[in-house]
Amino acid sequence: MSEIKKSLLHMFLRVTVYILIIVIISQVIVFDATSIDGQIKFGENSLTEIGQELILLIKVLLLVFFSFIIPNCRGFLLLLAMFATLGLIREFNNYLNEVIIGGWKLPFFGFLGVYILLLRINKNTILQAFTEFAKHPAFGVMLSGFLTVFVFSRLFGQKIIWANALQVSYLNETYRSVKNLAEEGTELFGYTLIFVAVIEYLWLLPKKWKTTS
Repeated sequence: MSEIKKSLLHMFLRVTVYILIIVIISQVIVFDATSIDGQIKFGENSLTEIGQELILLIKVLLLVFFSFIIPNCRGFLLLLAMFATLGLIREFNNYLNEVIIGGWKLPFFGFLGVYILLLRINKNTILQAFTEFAKHPAFGVMLSGFLTVFVFSRLFGQKIIWANALQVSYLNETYRSVKNLAEEGTELFGYTLIFVAVIEYLWLLPKKWKTTS
């Protein structure tokens, strides 16, 4: 098989996998929208929230694993893992606050301290790896996901938008369900983009490491 055909086949397979991922997350949202009646939907126990947490957990495990097997990128991979870990803890803040008020702070700052120590030890492998990552197409995908989760979802989920669009009060269950749908569904898609970017980046790292070692 020629290199052109291999490249086209590889591109087709990647697009197919990404379409399947998008279909799965859309079905998760459909399930949450249709499975519960008479309650506020897309809450902390919804599949949409669980999906976000699962994506973050898998991302943390992958980044930490690759940081051990590719030492020349260890610092940068741990930096990405740190943000994912802290995001995962914040997703569990309501559960942790049920145990003790402000319960999320202990694991949050505990992991933050550990990561800062590891980053100081591996500080020489951060900047170069980040510079190379910034040239990778996955950087644009990750940036898009980051902006989707931390900027667009917050703006898109504003109370004033959905209360006026639905013409109901802020205390209405329909309003709260739709607002949660807009914000949590957008976050799930953003986290998926970040996850795809991590997979794209990690896929090429072992090959690159072999050629530079």
